[in-house]
Amino acid sequence: MYAISVSDLLWSVSDSISQVGHIPIPRIEYTDDSLDLVVENLTLQGRNLFPNIVSIEAHNFMKFSPYNTIDDVSHHDFTLTFGHVQADMRDVAFYFRKKSGIPKLTDSGLADVLLGGQGLTVRIPLFYSSPADEVAGHRSSRLC
Repeated sequence: MYAISVSDLLWSVSDSISQVGHIPIPRIEYTDDSLDLVVENLTLQGRNLFPNIVSIEAHNFMKFSPYNTIDDVSHHDFTLTFGHVQADMRDVAFYFRKKSGIPKLTDSGLADVLLGGQGLTVRIPLFYSSPADEVAGHRSSRLC
């Protein structure tokens, strides 16, 4: 049996990130009663696609019994955090038209989009409770 160490996994992910070049994003169009928006020529660099920091936090609770008269209960809370996500996109073409309100605006052109410094942080909380736990009305004490 072959065991993979954490350092092997991290090296593999790091090597994969360095192999990614530029990733084109298709044209984005949005329209509603008050706004028309078009953005195109978006290209992400491979290094900017992945966060600089990834953290995983897990809290688990399990109660079980060999007897059928006692229900098993479990709560699982996971929080995934992707930190320092940065982007540097040059010559992004845009067009927008504000159709309602005062003033009505229309503009188009090229823009450079830079999300630098500490960048963007995305936090994703995930929760799971056993069906018996949900029926009893119990919830995790760490709800965010």
